[in-house]
Amino acid sequence: MKISIIAPCYNAQNYIEQMILSVQEQTYENFELIIINDGSTDNSADIITKYKLKDCRIILIGQKNSGKPSIARNVGIKKATGDILCFLDSDDNMLPTKLQEVVSAFKDNLGIAVVAHDYYCIDAQGRKLGNSIISSNWDRTDMGSLFKRQSNYYLSVSNIYLYFLNNWIFLHVNTVSIKRDLFDSNILLFNEEMTFAEDISKWCDLLVNNKLLFIDKPLATYRDTPNSLMTNQLQADLAALYFFETHLFSPLITLDILTKKSLQRKINKELLDSLHLASAQGLSKTTFKLSMKLLKYSPLTPNILKIIKYNLSAILNKVIA
Repeated sequence: MKISIIAPCYNAQNYIEQMILSVQEQTYENFELIIINDGSTDNSADIITKYKLKDCRIILIGQKNSGKPSIARNVGIKKATGDILCFLDSDDNMLPTKLQEVVSAFKDNLGIAVVAHDYYCIDAQGRKLGNSIISSNWDRTDMGSLFKRQSNYYLSVSNIYLYFLNNWIFLHVNTVSIKRDLFDSNILLFNEEMTFAEDISKWCDLLVNNKLLFIDKPLATYRDTPNSLMTNQLQADLAALYFFETHLFSPLITLDILTKKSLQRKINKELLDSLHLASAQGLSKTTFKLSMKLLKYSPLTPNILKIIKYNLSAILNKVIA
């Protein structure tokens, strides 16, 4: 099996070399590393080129800055020639046995479409921050009830899609691998309208009527840095709103009444949170658009009063700014 590793890169000169080395040090060698340079203005492209000239498995694609990892990942997916797709951000790393263990998992469990594994969180200097993330939260999130032990793996036993949808389970993009021939090529592509959480949305799509195989072992690291995209709370809330709306009306599955009501409550919460932040930042157009959407989902008197307050506050804050 050949693995295609897809890695968007934007101004990652401080970390990109470590990422490339972590891939080259894999015990499984049948891979291609597709790096999409998304308009970097630092030395990232030069660093990648240095390694590309010495290793034919490294493919560098340059493009104008899109501002969205989803667009860069889709470029990589279309270029990929591997049997398995996996993803890696430019400031994250793989542990040496990751690819070998992912390939073994797919070979040992024929018909499985998606494999995930645990990971460590590290800081900007590469220091490990605590224990593995998913296993540490296994009981707290009640994920244990959704899986059964099977040999060296955990296999989902219920509708994991609905659980992910209701609980916003966060599998970092560097923890998921996909058997590409089990999916139509279009469903593999990420939603390019989303700036954040496009990976969570994609995992939900892929898990409709499919089981998830989980390797209970950290096989990658996620770097938690101050410059992370997810530090912008308004953008994160807007992404969550888009995510819940998209899946409320998803053509992939018919949701039951309880799930629909749960999603509508989440939408209402995200709308109120986004309104508060947009208003505080003086984003009057965004505040107005969100207000109209809130009225659509929840035209209650208390919400109308909040809408008036938020819109007046947005105008005032814009004038002050």
